Amino acid sequence: MSKVKLVGVKMPVDLANTLERTAGNEDKTVSVLVREILTEYFESEIALTAWETIEKGQREYREGKCIPWREAFNE
Repeated sequence: MSKVKLVGVKMPVDLANTLERTAGNEDKTVSVLVREILTEYFESEIALTAWETIEKGQREYREGKCIPWREAFNE
């Protein structure tokens, strides 16, 4: 089993109440709901960063600002 770290978060009471109500409506604990929300957020951020990197590479390729992969591999 993976290690677990407890993280405490301060938030406005209204937000905390909404979080608890939403977790209850979805039959989940607050911890599970927060973990799912954070996982989805970070995965979408990673995907966005990866897509930006791909687009940058494609742009550089079109502009001729690249070197053959064999040259890069042998550096």
